Amino acid sequence: QVISAPVIRDRIPNGEAQITGLDDMAEANRLAVVLRAGALKAPMNIIESRNIGATLGVENIKAGFGSGVIGLILCLIFMISYYRFGGFIASLAVICNLIISAAVLSVFNATLTLPGVAGFILVLGMALDANVLIYERVRDEMKNGLMARAAVAKGYEKAFSAIFDSNLTTFLTALILYKIGSGPVKGFGLTLMIGMASSLFCSLTITRAILDFKLSKRDSNKLSIGKGIRAINEVNLSIIPKSKLFISISIVFVVISIGSMLVKGFDFSIDFMGGHVYTVQYDDNLKHEQDLTNLLTEAGVKDVKVRQLGGTSANSYQINLRKMDNENFKNQLSSLLEKQTSKGVIVASDTVGPTIGKELRFNAILSIILSWIAICLYIWFRFGKMGLGFGFGTLVGLLHDTVITVGFVSLAGLSVDGTLIASILTMIGYSVNDTIVVFDRIRENTGINGRAHFAKTVNRSINECFSRTIITSVTTFFVCAVIAFMGGSSIRDFGLVMVFGIIVGTYSSIAVSSPFVVWWSKRFKGGL
Repeated sequence: QVISAPVIRDRIPNGEAQITGLDDMAEANRLAVVLRAGALKAPMNIIESRNIGATLGVENIKAGFGSGVIGLILCLIFMISYYRFGGFIASLAVICNLIISAAVLSVFNATLTLPGVAGFILVLGMALDANVLIYERVRDEMKNGLMARAAVAKGYEKAFSAIFDSNLTTFLTALILYKIGSGPVKGFGLTLMIGMASSLFCSLTITRAILDFKLSKRDSNKLSIGKGIRAINEVNLSIIPKSKLFISISIVFVVISIGSMLVKGFDFSIDFMGGHVYTVQYDDNLKHEQDLTNLLTEAGVKDVKVRQLGGTSANSYQINLRKMDNENFKNQLSSLLEKQTSKGVIVASDTVGPTIGKELRFNAILSIILSWIAICLYIWFRFGKMGLGFGFGTLVGLLHDTVITVGFVSLAGLSVDGTLIASILTMIGYSVNDTIVVFDRIRENTGINGRAHFAKTVNRSINECFSRTIITSVTTFFVCAVIAFMGGSSIRDFGLVMVFGIIVGTYSSIAVSSPFVVWWSKRFKGGL
């Protein structure tokens, strides 16, 4: 039981310090009695310990920030070239989002971790989603003959529900990460929550204020938000008529994914299994993976795995030791490295006890299931009478995306740790964003045309949202691809999973979730 938790603010001269902020003398006397009684005779066991060398830490941070800046610049350049003046306004909103999010994080005294940096960068990429949705709506209204000012007002009005719903579902995913995750994953969740709230504010107020100011003096039938790409603006895909083909493709990938999980399994990190991980760095450019394996085998070290780390300029290797009974392994490893011709140096080490690993493994599974449930229940609630079919359609899409993405993790042999689980949950939130936008358009068109030809309404809605779906995927893809190939070793796998998840999520929102809603409406008439 914690009696008091004083904070050291100044140096402690001569071994004496003051504890301030106590309520009264009685509390001071109680605290004095506890201090005089001495410490409890209770053993303390270190169940989790992590340290990282300064060189590796600085390099990872530089790679993380560098990749994020490059990805963000690519996004902003694309937005300006595609949406012209509108893209410039969206870029200003993203910069404002950056400043607001950083300020809020500083108020929370948040510790800046590399997964947190990745979350920060990802939020900025996803922040453009709302602006894309608004501009596509404004374009539609101007095509229908509205003047610029009226088109802007109508565009923001029609886009609001989809923006709000998609941001809130991602926020729910981030909240689950924050509540259930630990360490860097918790920081990632906090960053994502703050970023999504700030993004919602900036995209709905800052861009609207600038556009209204520009159009306040004189209305016109022209507004510089680009014309888009005709091939994707006027696309006419037969998604619903060919739904059996798309479902068959999905089933094949799901079967392959499940087969990989059962046959190849996963490379669980010590986060979930417990054990030791040591990062060894060499000054040369030679391959030392086999050398390290032979060295440890000759020394009689069993149940050990060596792999080369990517994402950094340094020649680094990770040594995984599952067993926890070898507490002197670090000293033993240092001695073995000294005997090598090319001497390696231990630059980082992690230790996680089996109890903590079991708890983290349970929390990872729980967080994914809770995110499914929370998102589906929210969509059911938001869509009212039509919500049940849309809710199950969302669930099918989420299961589809999760299974295939997890199968990719297994096939690629990625190390499953807390950061990777965070990427899967973020992918789930991102996938739902696209699905909600399509569902929102289906609901709108159904309200106008009725339910007599529901399948045709769904297919038309998918085509109407297609340009928005592709453009949003492209902007977020830029950020995640740069993180995957240029980010530090700590977030490289995060970027890879997000890149794959964006592709799968975009496909499922178009060709899986919506066809299931049509099937549901036929199977359970009135179930929508």
